[in-house]
Amino acid sequence: MIRFFDYLFYRIATSNYFKKTAHQYAYIYAYGLVTLLEGFNILTIIKLFTFILNIEIRTTFILLFCCIPLVIINMCRLNEIKITQLKEIYKEERNRRRNGYIIIIYSLVTFVLFFRIVVF
Repeated sequence: MIRFFDYLFYRIATSNYFKKTAHQYAYIYAYGLVTLLEGFNILTIIKLFTFILNIEIRTTFILLFCCIPLVIINMCRLNEIKITQLKEIYKEERNRRRNGYIIIIYSLVTFVLFFRIVVF
């Protein structure tokens, strides 16, 4: 699973949009989006478990013990150096378009599930 998030980080950081607008900060935007998607996944899973087990957990507890460590871990793991390493790994990537569709579908499903299960 970490490899998928590394690939997601690489694709966001090397996207044409960030190359044109904010090339020097592309890894920061990619870091933020990957962390946001991972946080949405964690919150959705926790909310599903609390619903199934009929447990009441405060949102501040979830943020303190789940999402803040995620931010710190990703801050240490995802950086500019990681982009250069991933560029070497994926420089001759096959099925780039298909993988792009998978990333888009994953992102949309994550957002929809988060807003459907957690927010509403």
